[in-house]
Amino acid sequence: MSPHDLILVVEDLVTHRPDRAFWLFEVFEQVCVGGTEWSVTKVRAVLTQDLCVNALHPTPGSGKCIERLERGRYRLLEDLTLASAAD
Repeated sequence: MSPHDLILVVEDLVTHRPDRAFWLFEVFEQVCVGGTEWSVTKVRAVLTQDLCVNALHPTPGSGKCIERLERGRYRLLEDLTLASAAD
């Protein structure tokens, strides 16, 4: 599992949603179904810190491609390349 893989999961979740929004628990459910060595804590940290443009405690570097809307709810940003999230 990599940050890029998480973004692919998110893209699959929001494909038919006009607002491109998702809940963290939806990502956890998809990742657990697919099987991963990452814990829920690791998935949460990557999504909410590494990939989030408005994170409370952002991690420098990583491609920022999601936005926090409210507690537990995020939106996949448009017009961003997934290549930046693969770092």
